[in-house]
Formats: sequence, C-alpha cells, structure tokens
Amino acid sequence: MPVKLLADENIPAGAINALRNAGWDVVSIREIAPGIADAEVLRLAVDQSRLLVTFDRDFGELIFRQDVVPPPSVIYFRALPASPLEVSDVIVSLLEDPDSIFGAMVVISHQGIRRRRFHALR
Repeated sequence: MPVKLLADENIPAGAINALRNAGWDVVSIREIAPGIADAEVLRLAVDQSRLLVTFDRDFGELIFRQDVVPPPSVIYFRALPASPLEVSDVIVSLLEDPDSIFGAMVVISHQGIRRRRFHALR
C-alpha cells in the first residue's frame, strides 16, 4: 500500500509542494480544514490511513496520555528546520524505510531522530 501523508497546518507550503512534486500523496490541513482541533486532525489521519507530519507536540499528549487512537505514524519536528526543503528532505529520508516509522511517533530534534512506539501496537 502506498504511503500517504497528512500535513498539519503548521507544515510549510514549500515542504508540501516539494513532497507533491516528488510524487508523494499529501493532504494539507491548511488547505482542507484550517483551524480544526488536534483530535480531529488525528481522526482524519486514522480514517485516511495517513502518516501525520507536524510541528505540534500536542499529538503526543493525545496519543500517549489520553489514549486517542493513533494514525499509522506521527512525524513530529521538535526542532525548527532551516528551510521548508529540509522538512521535505527529512520526510523523504524517513520514508525510504517506512516500516521503521510505522506504529510510532518519530521525533526529529537537533540531537537526532528517535522513535516511540504507540501503546496500542506494542
């Protein structure tokens, strides 16, 4: 099954465009439902089997502390990248081995990349 992405509304348009130009299926919250609650963003990602890409740490709270059903994966940029293209480059790099990120929250920071497995999938 091809990998599909849901970009939270804080993901730069330049990153979304770069991913689309590279052939990735990307839906943007900013384009389809700006301002919706984080729980609704998660529901959309789950319903459409999309990996969520975000700069918002609140998704970890919802998934790990409030037991909201997680999407296939959450890619959370904790550190601000230098440019929108850096965002898309990191995502493409992670998608080279999608099995390594499915079922986990992937946190990108200045210290590196770490994965935290979702409880429901352990």
